[in-house]
Amino acid sequence: METKHVSVRVVPNLLSLSRLVMAPLMLVAAAMGAPRAFTALYAASLLSDATDGFMARRLHAETPLGATLDSRGDLAVALCLPIGAFLLWPEMMRDLIPYIVAALAAYLAPVVAGTFRYGRLPCFHTWGAKTLAILVGLALLVMFVTQNSLWFRLCVPLVVLESLEELIMIAILPKWTPNVRSLWHAIRR
Repeated sequence: METKHVSVRVVPNLLSLSRLVMAPLMLVAAAMGAPRAFTALYAASLLSDATDGFMARRLHAETPLGATLDSRGDLAVALCLPIGAFLLWPEMMRDLIPYIVAALAAYLAPVVAGTFRYGRLPCFHTWGAKTLAILVGLALLVMFVTQNSLWFRLCVPLVVLESLEELIMIAILPKWTPNVRSLWHAIRR
């Protein structure tokens, strides 16, 4: 009997898909009052996010489906993260409401604008977004472990600037285009 092997090229998509599973599990952990499980799931989602795109590029497996799964996984985590954090650390999170609103609004503005303009999620995966994913991700991990929010608060203005870059890209790119590295690359198109 012939055995069929799954191509290693699907691994990046599976990593992106894993975030769609981890996001609601983060909420379950938070609802159960399990900050370590919540933080571990969040750390795993960050690792998944950092690895999927790198693997896709290395394996020459970049696809529109992969870009879409990656963006949807990011969105799921971004929406579940503040809810879970509010459940676990309500006082700290209440103090951060202006920062959280600014960060979420900045994150969601290109999602809404791109969906309106292109009929689907924009999947630019810019250098700025990748850099901020690492910085904000680490800042949030530090915050969840130490309850010190300084690094997160310092990242929020950068999140707003990165959002402006993506909004300008949406305004100038006439059709949905995944994996545009920066505004400069969008202008060159």
